[in-house]
Amino acid sequence: PVVAGDALGLRNLYLEDVEHGIVARIDSVELDGRRHVPVEAKHGHPPKEPVAWTPPGAAPGEAPLSLPVWPPDAVQLCAEGMVLNANGYPSAYGFVMYRAARRRIRVDFTPELIRATRLVAEAARAAETGPLPPPLVNSPKCLRCSLHSICLPDETNLLRGVLAETPLRRIVPSRDDGGIVYVTEPGTQVGKTGDVLEIRPREGGAVQSLPLVEVAHVAVFGNVTLTAAAVSALLSSGATIGHFSSGGYFLGLTQPFSLRNAATRRAQLDAADDRPRALQIARALMTAKILNQRTLLRRNGAAPPALDALAALAQEAQDAPDTETLLGVEGRAAHVYYGAFPTMLRDAAVADGFTLDGRNRRPPLDPVNALLSFGYAILAREFAAACVHVGLEPTIGFLHAPRPGRPSLALDLMEPYRPLVVDSVVLRILNTAQMGMKHFVRDRGSVLLTPEGRRRFLNAYEYRLAQTIRHPLFGYTISYRRAMEVEVRMLARFLDGDLPAFAPLTTR
Repeated sequence: PVVAGDALGLRNLYLEDVEHGIVARIDSVELDGRRHVPVEAKHGHPPKEPVAWTPPGAAPGEAPLSLPVWPPDAVQLCAEGMVLNANGYPSAYGFVMYRAARRRIRVDFTPELIRATRLVAEAARAAETGPLPPPLVNSPKCLRCSLHSICLPDETNLLRGVLAETPLRRIVPSRDDGGIVYVTEPGTQVGKTGDVLEIRPREGGAVQSLPLVEVAHVAVFGNVTLTAAAVSALLSSGATIGHFSSGGYFLGLTQPFSLRNAATRRAQLDAADDRPRALQIARALMTAKILNQRTLLRRNGAAPPALDALAALAQEAQDAPDTETLLGVEGRAAHVYYGAFPTMLRDAAVADGFTLDGRNRRPPLDPVNALLSFGYAILAREFAAACVHVGLEPTIGFLHAPRPGRPSLALDLMEPYRPLVVDSVVLRILNTAQMGMKHFVRDRGSVLLTPEGRRRFLNAYEYRLAQTIRHPLFGYTISYRRAMEVEVRMLARFLDGDLPAFAPLTTR
């Protein structure tokens, strides 16, 4: 027997029905004698009359169920009752509370409803390993669907040619993920107490606490300790953990184990082995990168010869007959772009010693290259995490050859965003004197950022990712971080065969 902790009964139960493969987090359970009554709260109104519903997989000619609530609400509530029963908590009915109407409606867990719930669970499991179904067209259901940021119905239909109007409906949030936590101080410990992530400095300073539900990713640099409990809790919540060296190099990603989108990953591997298809993706990414480099130079005062050269190289990238030629075009474009990069630095920044004499890395030899290398490492983590969330394999790319320890797909996808995000951040913090030479240190011939320099760069980087732009294809405003995830999901749709082409983001 279970004794209620308060008048309302039990709260926040996390249980599993192993037999039927159902996991439930139940917000509230009331007690009626020895019976356990799950209660679900919904924002909308209940149906005005009973709903006739036939579950997926029902036998032909089978009589539909008559439900007092909307079918998804009935199935959710019944699944919670099944999980309660499987764990020894007797449950025969539950309530759906519709807040808009201030009504509680009882749902009995009849054998027919239980069977229908099992059919829905089986259909959901089958969908996990198959491709995403085609999105609905102009459906009002999309506006309240919790999966619209994954399905991207209007965006997919626009690129498929089913829709022709822009801007699209405002159903994609500019940012719907949790926060990104950067832990850069050596000796810091990241632990967990209850449902809270705790960051404890080495010197015994103030402990910072963050609810786990608000954390999407933790990035740790150098000698930072994560407790086993913290790692387990982060993975269970779907968060990823990025690991960087003390010098800022991206080393790897700890990710939740998941078989979601197995069909998409299989399609990715097939496309990587299909030379023409892989070249199609690589061309699109490289063309977008060169065009975005040209846009940044044009906005910040580069000479016309560099702009003309990049325009010609973008066309060469679009027409490249093979990957080797495309990589040669990339090298020439990089020479032109970084050769013109100093023209975007203001006189005051140059007077402070900030200049760029070509691109160098591993190690960076000057402060500007140190900023670029650090920013590119952070951006690679961003795309590696996005690939994991979407269900793609970060190490199998289309432009960068697979190598041990290299997130090739993340490097591919970040190419168009290097000038849009990292280079823009570097110019902003140097041209506005947010950083000076005191924020860099020389060590055995290389230049590294100090801890304070990293914090300043990360603040500017996060500010940039939170900025919104008007998407050139979809017509609505969207943050750079959300645009990155949308881009990865559009690539997944293309790999699945839902889209005729893949078009990376370019700005005017």
